[in-house]
Amino acid sequence: MTAIRMPGWWSAAPDSVAAAALRQGRSPWLEMVHLLWSAWVFITPVFTPEGYSARWLVLTLTSFPLFVLLYAMSLRAPARHAYRYALGMVALSMVLLPVYPSGISYFVFGCVMMRLHRSRGAISYLLQLVLLNAVFLTYSWLIGDPWQSVVWLPVTTLVIGIVVNVERANKEKDAALKLSHEEVRRLAATAER
Repeated sequence: MTAIRMPGWWSAAPDSVAAAALRQGRSPWLEMVHLLWSAWVFITPVFTPEGYSARWLVLTLTSFPLFVLLYAMSLRAPARHAYRYALGMVALSMVLLPVYPSGISYFVFGCVMMRLHRSRGAISYLLQLVLLNAVFLTYSWLIGDPWQSVVWLPVTTLVIGIVVNVERANKEKDAALKLSHEEVRRLAATAER
């Protein structure tokens, strides 16, 4: 079997989510399963007065590939840089918000992908989420969106963001513990010789 060579810019950084998945014996592509939640991009028009229109189609065909690229890059980027791609998703959502309600999904993904990092703790992450939500809700109010369409965002982004990041942190701790156990076994085997 031949390995597929990926361009250098596409390879996963050692401290990325994708690299962590590899270290845990999982496919890095498994993280892409979360994109199933992006189905809301395609469901949202059912709940809007405009519905499925030519404008919705053009904006979806234009923005969705960019969103998927930003998502993938946030998985492959070094932990200290991944937030840039998450903020890219937030910015994409805000640029599109006046004309594309489906873009709210990009905002949710951006908030969730603002992952915890050792140098920035949980409190910092929560404050970032609160700030992003406050800016988004204010912007939504200023452009005249009905409050009912966005009132759920803060709770959703906080709950999903916390759950996803706690799960990631636990996986990293489990991997470190497994590595520690393997190192102890290796040292014990060396000492026996």
